[in-house]
Amino acid sequence: MEESGFFASINGDRKYKSDLIATFFSKLFTNGVFNNELQVQANDDMTVTLKSGTAFINGYFYNNPVDKVINISLSDTEQSRIDSIVLRFSKENRQIIADVLEGFYADNPVAPELTRNSNIYELRLCNISVNKQADSITTSMIEDCRFNSTDCGQVISAVQQLDTTEIFAQYQAAFDALFEQMEGILSGDAAGELLVEINDIKSNMITLGTCTDEELQAVIDSMYDDE
Repeated sequence: MEESGFFASINGDRKYKSDLIATFFSKLFTNGVFNNELQVQANDDMTVTLKSGTAFINGYFYNNPVDKVINISLSDTEQSRIDSIVLRFSKENRQIIADVLEGFYADNPVAPELTRNSNIYELRLCNISVNKQADSITTSMIEDCRFNSTDCGQVISAVQQLDTTEIFAQYQAAFDALFEQMEGILSGDAAGELLVEINDIKSNMITLGTCTDEELQAVIDSMYDDE
């Protein structure tokens, strides 16, 4: 079914579902945190602080307006574990919250796996190494994961930039074909001078962006017309 939006509602005939709005925004921005925000800092006790900031998950917006203190469970006397501070998007609960994803105790612990399915999607802000017999979380125990695109990432534009490689390859082929034709008409020196001038024109057009694709094609066509 076709969908479009967002238009003014007349007598309630234009009511948009949140899924449609989220789909629209997900095409504009990638998942992640905005502007290096939402850093997790140690408090030198069994808590950490999530700094204020905003994030974006699957078209939905998260905002933590003030610093939030998060409790970390007590350590074990025999084994260590790795906990993760995550942002958890829940479609069923209709919310995004910051939470602790606790790892398993082991002699060589690993970070817990993130849940990512149609209902829950988690971003990992950091890993915390909760060493055995530890009585506080220090800065050295926190691994910042915000810059890892697999775990979290930074919000950037999701709009793809135009790849002009193929376009300029076509222009190059046209220039080469033109030069081959002119080379049969002009002397070697004259043909060489023409090639230099053509390359200068190409360089100016590509480097300075002084014309559109249509204008560049017009230049090529005019060269053929002058034959």
